[in-house]
Amino acid sequence: MSTPSSSVSSVAKSNTIVIDDGKDESTQICKVAPARKLRSIVWEEFDKKKDEKGVDKAICIHCKENFDGKSTNGTSHLRSHLKRCSRRVKPGSG
Repeated sequence: MSTPSSSVSSVAKSNTIVIDDGKDESTQICKVAPARKLRSIVWEEFDKKKDEKGVDKAICIHCKENFDGKSTNGTSHLRSHLKRCSRRVKPGSG
């Protein structure tokens, strides 16, 4: 006879962590992990939002163009957009 071991699993597309003690569903504990801080300077010029399907999007605050905002994609594509964004007011110009 084996004893049930405790396991931890993450629920996809959320910060919820379910801790299962192996007994039954009524004893599961759900904890919400805090969202990570956005560290790149490009996030000062983009809004990070979820679309109607729950996919992360980065929206340029100057031209309102949508980009993939998934954390695993990095920020190089956002930085490149800022270099060529026609509606962005360049620092020192004007």
